[in-house]
Amino acid sequence: MQKGTVQVDDLTARSAACTKAGKPAINSVVETDQSKAAADVISGKTDAMLADSPITAYAIKQSNGQMVSVGTIYDAAPYGIVVDKKQTAFAQVLSDALAELKSNGVYDQILTKWGNSAGGVDSFPVNP
Repeated sequence: MQKGTVQVDDLTARSAACTKAGKPAINSVVETDQSKAAADVISGKTDAMLADSPITAYAIKQSNGQMVSVGTIYDAAPYGIVVDKKQTAFAQVLSDALAELKSNGVYDQILTKWGNSAGGVDSFPVNP
């Protein structure tokens, strides 16, 4: 996994749960770059990698069949675009643009291109 991500804390907690249950600890390898974590799997240095679902989906797509997804997405939360609260008109323009991309199919094409179809949403609310 990549240094500084929520996955470091997650896997640390999961490893502790394993040892508490009498199972072996998870041997974590923390890399400075996500691309190194993916390369570790492809090279056989590690058995798996853990990252946010869009990152994992893209790594799998780029691996040319050398990596596959195991299990399902957990603790998912949608990504957002942060805009200054004073810029609500701009935020609405972004929301409208994303809605248009969704309605004309381009949004889904982009998700497919990057291997992240499972990460799509159907609405783009402004929440100031």
